[in-house]
Amino acid sequence: MASREAFESHCNRREIQEFFATHVVSPEGDVHHANVCVYTDEPHGYDAPTL
Repeated sequence: MASREAFESHCNRREIQEFFATHVVSPEGDVHHANVCVYTDEPHGYDAPTL
């Protein structure tokens, strides 16, 4: 990431938030374990963060 602001914008993207809510956060609201690696180009039309 180019900057902390860019990283924060990335983390606030809809699909990132949905992934963590669905696969990482427990029903109690705790994060048990997360090691996320994604190797892909951003698809055309994704919800690009506004910096």
